[in-house]
Amino acid sequence: MNKFEIIVLSVPYREELVAHIYYNNLQWAEISHEEKELIVEFYCYPNKESWEFPLEEALSVLEKAKQRMIALGPKNPIPIDERYKDNT
Repeated sequence: MNKFEIIVLSVPYREELVAHIYYNNLQWAEISHEEKELIVEFYCYPNKESWEFPLEEALSVLEKAKQRMIALGPKNPIPIDERYKDNT
């Protein structure tokens, strides 16, 4: 996984932390937790027809990014699962 890099950070366009996943210095994906579940967004580039790497490597890096985000917790002090409970 040495071609992959994971950076967990706070960005102005999201309320919660995100994980940016880079492959060969190009952003491949972003994982966010703005909703009830983690969401992954994949990026494309005009000069790159497709991404290609072993499936297990891609799944492993996505899982590693997910675990880093869970370990850091949300920026908001209220646990994210508590914010989405139906109190009716």
